[in-house]
Amino acid sequence: MNSNVREVVGGVVSEDALNVLDERFRDSRHLTVLVLGTGVALELGVGFLPIRKGGKLPIPETDLLQCALTGYTGEKKTLEVDSTRLTPGRRVLVVDDWMETAAQMEAATTLVEEAGSTVAGISVINASETERSERLADSYVLYGLNPETSLSSPE
Repeated sequence: MNSNVREVVGGVVSEDALNVLDERFRDSRHLTVLVLGTGVALELGVGFLPIRKGGKLPIPETDLLQCALTGYTGEKKTLEVDSTRLTPGRRVLVVDDWMETAAQMEAATTLVEEAGSTVAGISVINASETERSERLADSYVLYGLNPETSLSSPE
């Protein structure tokens, strides 16, 4: 697990849990995001709802809400969420480790809003400054944890 990510995640997840996860899933970037999101949810005392690449959620297809996007590699993919857990009026903090082109974050916020929920804010470790990320920062409260590489909304 990247030492910068480990330091941030370590603030909300126990060191023992990180060591076990790091050993078993050393090459899994997706685990980092799931641990980060879960850690933030635990710290805030709120629920955690994963938004995943298509085909990764173990739920009936009828309960999926999906959004197509082109990722930073140029690959076309789909993000999906369990629509039964997003309800009108629910406030959602969208958490990710890196916002390179902001395509995935834009898709994630679209999924939240299509379900009738409200994006309470966006929190990332690093946010590259792109036209799309600037639009997101203008539309939502965006917290970037790394001041050297992050775009953040003015406070």
